[in-house]
Amino acid sequence: MKTMKKTLALLIVVVMLAAMLPGALAEDTYTLTINNTTAAHTFALYQIFTGTLEVVGENKVLSDVKYGASWGNDKAGNLVNSTVLEGITDAAAYAQDFLGTEGISVYTDDIASAAGNTEITGLPAGYYLVKETTAASSMPNGETSSLYIVQVVGNTSVGVKNGTASSVKKVKDHTVTGYTDWQDSADYNIGDSIPFRITATVGSDYANYQDDYQLTFHDVECDGLTFDNTSVKVYIGDSTTALDASKYQINTSCGDGCTFEIHFPNLKEISEIQAGTLIHVEYSATLNSKAVLGSTGNPNIMHITFSNNPYDTNQTGKTPDDKVIVFTYQVVVDKVKPAPEGSTDDYVPLEGAGFTLYRKDSAGEFNAIGDEQKGGTMTTFIWKGLDDGDYKLVETTTPGGYNSIADIEFTITAAHDITSDDPQLTNLTGGNLFTGEVSTGQLKAEIVNQAGNTLPTTGGMGTTIFYVIGSILVIGAVVLLVSKKRMNAAE
Repeated sequence: MKTMKKTLALLIVVVMLAAMLPGALAEDTYTLTINNTTAAHTFALYQIFTGTLEVVGENKVLSDVKYGASWGNDKAGNLVNSTVLEGITDAAAYAQDFLGTEGISVYTDDIASAAGNTEITGLPAGYYLVKETTAASSMPNGETSSLYIVQVVGNTSVGVKNGTASSVKKVKDHTVTGYTDWQDSADYNIGDSIPFRITATVGSDYANYQDDYQLTFHDVECDGLTFDNTSVKVYIGDSTTALDASKYQINTSCGDGCTFEIHFPNLKEISEIQAGTLIHVEYSATLNSKAVLGSTGNPNIMHITFSNNPYDTNQTGKTPDDKVIVFTYQVVVDKVKPAPEGSTDDYVPLEGAGFTLYRKDSAGEFNAIGDEQKGGTMTTFIWKGLDDGDYKLVETTTPGGYNSIADIEFTITAAHDITSDDPQLTNLTGGNLFTGEVSTGQLKAEIVNQAGNTLPTTGGMGTTIFYVIGSILVIGAVVLLVSKKRMNAAE
């Protein structure tokens, strides 16, 4: 901005001296080329001053300076008093005042830019102002409006300088050893508090905004995530000290479909902010009972809006949406017994069991997940909203007449994209016993109980053997007694 001011001020001085110097050029129309444009921009062209273009040494200057066509019928074509030219000390301020009070575009319609360079031909010699008119809704994501470009025309090239802003969203995953680094996906248990971070990079043209610069974070949480507004903390750059909460506003009653917004009315009030500064917002949300299982997951989407026109700070641009996903799973156990003889099935449901599921913590201890599940007719047992990790299934109630099963330890293992614009759940397993299904997030197994051992029934072979052995013992005792009596009589 300072460079543009100095350049225009110097040009004004040259214009003031031009009337005394000879050497008018023969050409009467010229081309203004705006370099580095894209097809998504539009411009309005204003002719502030016109006159005779002459060469003074190596410089091109205007003589016989008149008000340009953009001043309207009252001034256009009239000579400009030298005191007016002398009074222009701030080019940017003069351009802004001009647009605010007069500002009649040379063309009825805006000039549509082309990809690469945009040429405006057939221009008389003069002093021109090019203003970007691209609507905020049409501005490419992350771009800001071009600065005003003031130039004396004489087959001249100028460059569009669009500032850029960006934003990104991340989540941390949790393991038994602690949290991971910031990434694009994670998995959690229902009821867990999940750390999120949304980051904005301040536009590269930030210095061109003199007094005001707005920036707002927009965050959309799915139904399975509950935002905790008391957890919000803001950090500037690498600072580990949270920003004073008076510098921003938390809005949870949004009219644009967002769950919440973090609004900075004016970043210029924060001394640490400059072009390219990172603003981090960290907060937590709880995975709730509405969480979606499996590959659909629970997405969280954000973007920022920001001032994108130094001359109209109410005009804002938008960055692309950025998404992270939180996944969660469920364990399903079917209690069965061997099918009776003659059945076409291998197993049939078995009622009367009760199970408790345990999860291993960081200390290696198993902790129960809720109470025992059991019921008189229950044969299917479901634990919804589980993280990956190590688990133990315990049959805490055994059906009558059946043997208790040994405790079953297993591991839920999930693979999901940790760096992606659209993170996916790619694999889900539960060891040898449980079968995982990515789409539903389900890990399923059949748990078989065998009937208990029974003693042989009365009248069976077992008791017959007992009877035979008993008879032999009795007969043996009688024979021994008779033999002993005979031996005594013989003596």
